[in-house]
Amino acid sequence: MLLSEFVSSSISQIIDGVLEAQKYASDKGAKINPLGLSIDNPNINTAKIKQDFSAEEIGQVIEFDVAVTTTEGSQIQGGGGITVASIVNLGGSAKTDNSNINVSRLKFSIPIFLPQQPQNNGNTI
Repeated sequence: MLLSEFVSSSISQIIDGVLEAQKYASDKGAKINPLGLSIDNPNINTAKIKQDFSAEEIGQVIEFDVAVTTTEGSQIQGGGGITVASIVNLGGSAKTDNSNINVSRLKFSIPIFLPQQPQNNGNTI
């Protein structure tokens, strides 16, 4: 899988998971990322909900730490690009069909604002 597909799919699945969890939470009387959320101290795992909904959206950061592969040699197939390494390839370098497959780690962060859940019902905005 190309790195771009992995990142896109991961973020899409996180958003879809949040939306599904919000619906479930609403049915149980709980809230996930509610509208009006306010975090006074980011070092403490507590938050408040302001009833006037004047709080700003709270962004989060998705941190990626993935193993990626690059291939050099005579048997390169398909298009170019950086691909996400499978679990089998995480050991370093391998040589197959006159190709060298190099595995490296890539770390990066992407800020995201997840969907907010209104306080009056389970519909997301």
